[in-house]
Amino acid sequence: MLNQYALNDPGYTLNPALISENTFINCTNSIAIRETRTYIRNNYFYYDGALFPIFILDFGGGQPEITNNAFVLGRPNMFIDNLVVADNGDLIQNNVFISPTSADEPFVYTEFPIISKNNHFEGGLIAHYLAYQAISPQLVIKNNNYWNTRSKYYPSYNNPYIHTEIQKDPMFIDSTDFHLQKYSPLIDRGDSSVLDKDGSISDIGVYGGPFGESYVYIDKAPRAPSGLTVTLSADTVLLKWKKNTESDIRMYYIYTDSTTGVTTDTNSYLTSTNDILLKIPKSYFTWGSAYFRIVAVDSGYNKSQGSIAVGVVLTGTEEGEEIAAERYRLYQNYPNPYGGAGKEKTKISYELKKRGYVKLRVYNVVGEELAILVNGEREAGYYEEEFGAPVIRKGLEDHILTSGIYIYKLEIRDSETGHPVFNESKKMLYVK
Repeated sequence: MLNQYALNDPGYTLNPALISENTFINCTNSIAIRETRTYIRNNYFYYDGALFPIFILDFGGGQPEITNNAFVLGRPNMFIDNLVVADNGDLIQNNVFISPTSADEPFVYTEFPIISKNNHFEGGLIAHYLAYQAISPQLVIKNNNYWNTRSKYYPSYNNPYIHTEIQKDPMFIDSTDFHLQKYSPLIDRGDSSVLDKDGSISDIGVYGGPFGESYVYIDKAPRAPSGLTVTLSADTVLLKWKKNTESDIRMYYIYTDSTTGVTTDTNSYLTSTNDILLKIPKSYFTWGSAYFRIVAVDSGYNKSQGSIAVGVVLTGTEEGEEIAAERYRLYQNYPNPYGGAGKEKTKISYELKKRGYVKLRVYNVVGEELAILVNGEREAGYYEEEFGAPVIRKGLEDHILTSGIYIYKLEIRDSETGHPVFNESKKMLYVK
């Protein structure tokens, strides 16, 4: 960790300076500028330490152009200083500011008018702190996106460009890849005077604008629905869940079964709906308890993973009691045994009650690792992975499965603490 400025311009030169394509990790203070014209672009700033970081500090006079950078705070419940301290005339354009918490200080602090446009702000308490002489006709804040950020500006002011400001799910590829998915509301939503490399209107975010990147927008599946509740009211089973925030959600599929192991296939399919509320007559069910999962479907008919299973008791003394299956769980693979007769692959299902780092691996009986099915962050929800012939693993591309017992192992670490929270193995049988 650096406790001083990683790059400090003392102002001895009037030549323009370019700071580009650098990575700053846990630098308490990363860049300080005095008077020199400075271009800060395409850098990555990350901090998850215990102090109060300032990523960029403009002491005045340099009027830097701060473009196409990612500013990321990696830990919740942390306190920050001001990620960017700007000065008169600074340009802050096509950046991404990410905080996993409502930190007590702003992303951008300025005492003078600045130009802030085409930026994405996510989390945090304040996007722009406008002090002293900042609020003036020269202040330009436009075409920014604010997602789960408490306040766009503090103190509040009558922004003449408020009609260009939006609050939308950005639909990034994932939490560490800030490329936009197909149908993202940030596509072509920047200031019309700024163009992307392909000549279209700038996207909001780090890959938009003339110093961004031309790329193909990927149509990914939606996130798994969350917040499912199931209640019994008179003779009706009532399901409610949170609405997905992606812009291209088309409908939801509902699956049901008599056990917590509700699969998201045709055998368990119940119905579809465009709503986030569903009423089902109790008489439909012949079971003592009914469990449900919800799957989100987008306009391209891509399906999300299933929600966490939640059920309700339908008969007996505990009738009407909700059964929440919010836990970590590894299910038995299906089919089992598998192999031959069109069953060369089997599905391994697991469940996360909260976001975690997941490793799912397959071994033979002598402990040789045959496949890594998952190795990365996953949101809370229900997941299914396929395993079978051929085995896909570096160095084992041509490995042929032989009849016998195989072991699959699920390990989960809490994303916030890094501590192990789940570790379980199960056996499966492959028959050629």
